[in-house]
Order: sequence, then C-alpha cells, then structure tokens
Amino acid sequence: MNRLNGKVKKEVKVDREKPLHTITYLQNAAPLNDEEEPTPEEALSKEEKREKIENDFYVSLARDIILSSKVPTRKEALDQLQMDIGNISRKQDEKIVHQWETLGVDWSYGKASTNPSVNVRTIPDVITTTAGQEVEITVEVENKGSEPLYRLSATTESENLVLSDKEFIYGRLNPGEKRSWTTKLQIPKWALKREDSVTLKFREANKSKIPDYDFNININALPRPLYAFNYEIVDDEKFGSSGNSNGIAEKGETVALVLRVTNIGNGTSEKTLVSLKNQSGDAIFLEKGRSELENLQPEEIRETFFTFNVTNEESPIELEIQIVDEIFRDGIANNVSIPNNTNVSTFKANKQEITVTEDNTPIRGGGFAEAPIIGLTQKGSKFSSEGNTDGWVKIDLNKDFTGWINKNKTRSDKNS
Repeated sequence: MNRLNGKVKKEVKVDREKPLHTITYLQNAAPLNDEEEPTPEEALSKEEKREKIENDFYVSLARDIILSSKVPTRKEALDQLQMDIGNISRKQDEKIVHQWETLGVDWSYGKASTNPSVNVRTIPDVITTTAGQEVEITVEVENKGSEPLYRLSATTESENLVLSDKEFIYGRLNPGEKRSWTTKLQIPKWALKREDSVTLKFREANKSKIPDYDFNININALPRPLYAFNYEIVDDEKFGSSGNSNGIAEKGETVALVLRVTNIGNGTSEKTLVSLKNQSGDAIFLEKGRSELENLQPEEIRETFFTFNVTNEESPIELEIQIVDEIFRDGIANNVSIPNNTNVSTFKANKQEITVTEDNTPIRGGGFAEAPIIGLTQKGSKFSSEGNTDGWVKIDLNKDFTGWINKNKTRSDKNS
C-alpha cells in the first residue's frame, strides 16, 4: 500500500480477462502513392459519418452478435456464436489473401517448416541519407531451408522512432527463392547527424523461429540556422509607438521594441518564430508579442517589432525574447531588462549635424547606459541628429531606424 497525503491508499489488482476469440480482419487500406487522400473526419457530413460507422468492422461485428444472441451473458453469447465467428474469420482471411494477391504477394497458408533458415541483406549494403530526404530501404530475403515459409513479414524496431514500425512483406517464400520488399522513409529536416541501429523482427504464419536481422542507417544533418539579435527602444511615433522620444520606457507610453535578427548559421530558416514574453506582471501590457520571419538566409538581417504599454513605474521591465526555427526546433531565449522610471531629462528636438570624437564609440538602442549596443562608430564619423537629452544624442541611421550616442563623445558641427 502507498501513503498519499497522509491517507492509506489500497492497491487494487486488476484481473484482465483474456479474449475468448480473436479475429484477424482486413482494415480499409490507406491511399497508395497518387490515390486521393481520405476526407478528414471533421469535413464529413452527418450521412457520411453514419455510413463510415456502419461500415466499421468492429461496429458491424458487435451489432451482428447483439442482434443474433438470445442468451443473457456475454460469454454464453460468444460460445453460441463460435461457429459464426469462425466463418467470419475465414471470410476476412480470404479478403486479406485477395488483397495481397493484387500487390503480387502470395499470402497462402501451409504447414510449418521443420528447419527454417533465411539469408537477409539490405540494398544498398550501407544506407546513408540526409535529413529532409526520402530514403528507400530494400530488404531481400532468401529461403535457405528445404521447405516453404508462409506469410513471412518483418517489422523494424529502433530507438529512433522515425525508423520504427516499418513493414516488409514477403508472403510465401519457397526453398531457394529470393524476394525483396522496399519501404520508403521520410527523414525529418530537423534530424541531427547520427547513426541508428535498426532491427528487423520476422514473423511467419506457423511462428517459425527466424533470427532478427540488424543493420544501420546513417543520417547526415542539414545546415542549420543560428541566431543573434539586438534591439532598440522606440517611443517617437514610429512602429506604432507613442511617447516623448527620449528612448526610455516610461509610464503612459506605448513602446516599440524593434528587434534586428541575424542568421549567423550556415542554413536557411524557412520559418523563424519570434516572440516577446512579459516577465513583469502588470508593469506592462503586451499589445503585440509574436512575429514570423520567412526564408531567413545565412548572414541576413531582418527587422521586426513588438509593442507594449507601460502601465506602472516598477523598475526594471523584465522581458524574454525567443527566436526559434519552426522546422529545426532550435533557437535561443534571452532575458532582457529595460530600466523604467529612469531619471533622465526630457528629449529636446534639435536637428543638427554631429561628429563622433572617439574611436569605437558605441551606438545604443535607447537613451540610457544599459541599452544594447547596436553598432560601433569611429572618430570623425558624421551623423544627422534629431535632438538630444542631457546625456544622449539621438542619431539617424536610416529611414526608419535611429540610435543613441553618449553626448560626451560627440561635438555639434552646426545647427540647421
């Protein structure tokens, strides 16, 4: 007995009753190759759903048993229907044999082999593929014994679930006869470089003991994207923001966090999911927190933005930025801390030309010392400035983007 939350819980042993009868039946086959895909369940009409249920083997068998039974218990009903169930099994077996015949497989039944022996090989001998590709695996089986094998098949087992539960069907295999079966596997694009062991488990109609066969599949990974980013705090009407233009997130403002994402990896990201998560409780209200970037090439830089309302003066504002490739299921997650209620002077609009006075001067993404560095500039570089606070100069970088430089590392050239 186990003690849970101070109480004694009695373990109950469940006796599971073994089935009185077993029926092997032909399930409606999935479409092959170019055949039309089945209609999804949710798209079926009421009449189509009813017809599908009525044609279901389990439903029709249960209905026949219930309607034909005149005894009160399930066991008595099944004993009474033993002959009928045997007839149903034979009819289903005939359907299965016929179905395999249409695919060129002899699914006939015969007596057990006294000394079964097979020779197995994969084609090609060394199986190598790449993530995202479809690979064909052919397994050839030769009957080395002196008697036929019947209803021979094999199923794969592997720690890599992509490679498990794949069937190879051979049917009747006469002495000295070779037969091969090919199965296609779709390797997912996100698969890493690895070598997987695969085991073929053989089955035969008479439960003849046929040894397992082991082989390996080598998978090469695709080039993967890798991410880096920086960001800018915007409160000057751009990107849906509103505020006093000083590059500080302050109460009552709608702030845009403009994110520049760089793919520093060797592979293209077909779909990059970018999200901003609020870790500050009610300090902010997140208006836009999700974005998608498609076909982000290696070394490409792409911009996106998020917006949030600053609702109180708690400091700092805590955020999490996640950048994840949807296919490769890999990416980065970084915490971002943005000062709030910082004691800075208001922004003064003052269009002018400024010159940088020191080498390796940081250009930051906000008008505060903790803002991320979005670039470096050198002594003598010239920029157009929209204005400044007491400690920071706001500079134009291009049509949409701005940056901030420490005022002590610049000089004003002229007023315009």
